[in-house]
Amino acid sequence: DFERQAQALEQVAPITRRRREYDQRSSVGGHGHECSGALPVNIMERSRTSTESPTVNTSDLARTRRHLEGEVAIARLPRLTESLSSTEGELRYGIDGLVDNEGFPGADLHLAGRLQLTCQRCNCPVEFTLDQITRFRFVENEQALEALPIEDDELEALVGSHALNLYEWIEEEAILSLPLVPRHVECSLPMPRGADAALRPNPFAVLTALKKAKSHERH
Repeated sequence: DFERQAQALEQVAPITRRRREYDQRSSVGGHGHECSGALPVNIMERSRTSTESPTVNTSDLARTRRHLEGEVAIARLPRLTESLSSTEGELRYGIDGLVDNEGFPGADLHLAGRLQLTCQRCNCPVEFTLDQITRFRFVENEQALEALPIEDDELEALVGSHALNLYEWIEEEAILSLPLVPRHVECSLPMPRGADAALRPNPFAVLTALKKAKSHERH
């Protein structure tokens, strides 16, 4: 029953969740322009943020159907910023606690914001608009997490805690929402280094052509 599950969730635990497949979207809109310098992508490293994050008691959140909302600066989410071309802006979040039809505690997490990625075709910044709601089920422990059916792609599960790190939860979901291969809808491949110089006329060749033209005029 719910009360037994709620008591089992009263534990301090890091963010432990079942990872879903990455978003396969590639084109995220916009047009490219001249630039360079793509950023590396690394989402597996644990967060080393030095700023304190609010915590959430997941059992109370679900039991009381509590609503939370706010925003967090993107710069405070270090693992997320590793995949971005800019740390400017904020992510807005809204959380609604619930108990699902099967009696499990959970919550809907709504994230919204604009993230600056790097186009994998032209290496220029491309804006990605994040606006999604994800439903989570809070489970008792990692064993319960692993026991969930793999084929249920719609179910996002998270090990509950009485002190769940809110920013880590938001950061994890934002990272998993990024397109696998961000690209502009329309852009071109970057020119190889020195290619623009190769397209410019050689001044000595131009001078030689002028001399030949004048020589022909005399004759």
